[in-house]
Amino acid sequence: MKPSGKSQLKYHQHIGLQSKSSIISAGILLIVSAVRLKPVTTTSSENSIACKGKYRTIRPVYPEIAAWTDSIYFQNPEFDEQETEKHQA
Repeated sequence: MKPSGKSQLKYHQHIGLQSKSSIISAGILLIVSAVRLKPVTTTSSENSIACKGKYRTIRPVYPEIAAWTDSIYFQNPEFDEQETEKHQA
């Protein structure tokens, strides 16, 4: 019998049990991370909105303090952030 020069090769790809469990675990971790990060981002944006609301409320009652705060912030925004962190600590 003469070889015909053509050979057939069948390739079968198989995902093993260990690979399946790794893929499932990675998917679960991704979902859990997304669920845990959502409240953090929501809280951050809500705090920002709340601070702006408080500032708008104080502005008509204490215009001098609002003007002083504006002057400090516009001259040196980094100082404002440092003072805020110092008073919150």
